[in-house]
Amino acid sequence: MTSLEERDSACWDQVFESIDLLYAKVGEMDTTQQRMSTQMDLGNQVMEQILKDQQTLAQQMEATRQAIARFSQNVPSQPDPHHHQRPVVDPPPHRRTPPPVSAGEHFVWLDLSPVTCEKRLWAIRESGSYDYRSH
Repeated sequence: MTSLEERDSACWDQVFESIDLLYAKVGEMDTTQQRMSTQMDLGNQVMEQILKDQQTLAQQMEATRQAIARFSQNVPSQPDPHHHQRPVVDPPPHRRTPPPVSAGEHFVWLDLSPVTCEKRLWAIRESGSYDYRSH
């Protein structure tokens, strides 16, 4: 009988060891699931912030569009005959080309000569927008 009891005891020990390993794996799965839940919550918070930023940017763009529209409406379509204005002259060639850009400098070259400004205003007025990079 002792050999039967020993075999039975060894079998139960193996069952209990398997159950302990199973509980350990379930515990690891629970920990992993909690981490994933936390990461999902953080991802949702980031997405909500992105949506808020996108809405803010859209509002700023709309306000800018409206300001440009108001500005282009306030630009006189015909020059005032009673207002004496200097003749519009193209700038000298050295003012028309951007200066060389050295390493590390980043800027947009804006030609603010009267002719260029007038062309930009007409472009804004005709199309409702102006892309400074194309001119």
